[in-house]
Amino acid sequence: PGEDISALVGTATPAAEAAPAATAPATAAAPTNSAEFQVAVLGGGPGGYEAAIRCAQLGLKTALIEARELGGTCLNRGCVPTKTLLHSSQIYHDIRTGEHAGVTADTVNVDMNAIFAHKRAVSEKLSSGIEGMFKGAKVDLIRGTATILGTGKVSVQTEEGVKEYTCENILAATGSVPA
Repeated sequence: PGEDISALVGTATPAAEAAPAATAPATAAAPTNSAEFQVAVLGGGPGGYEAAIRCAQLGLKTALIEARELGGTCLNRGCVPTKTLLHSSQIYHDIRTGEHAGVTADTVNVDMNAIFAHKRAVSEKLSSGIEGMFKGAKVDLIRGTATILGTGKVSVQTEEGVKEYTCENILAATGSVPA
């Protein structure tokens, strides 16, 4: 409340709050192969998913388009998985060097398959949490690779084929690719 993002999305916030998403046709009622959105966010990383949720909270009919896992590089392939692996190695180190604190162990086993399964589970849990926030905020998640066709038009390559969407505003939040 009180936060004006009109410069971001090009729509005056008071109008959006006065007439929430009810003025835009629902995805299911849209013509075949088309949908209307006030905002289409391209990219499901931290910038994209936060922007999509905020736009929806402000009453804008919002879609987020992402081909991969929600959360982007940091959550799925970078920061979070790395810190999860570091945490496992810290536990191992603490057990091996805990004698000064009265902790000793005759043997310590490391199961790399279990460590990597734990790493994947942490990222998957956080990513699914983002999907849950989308449902609560009423953000439409479109799985696929987006291409901007021009002003207000986006095509999305999905598993089912190419679909075109019209939108008043496009927010590109495509993030980074790991080196």
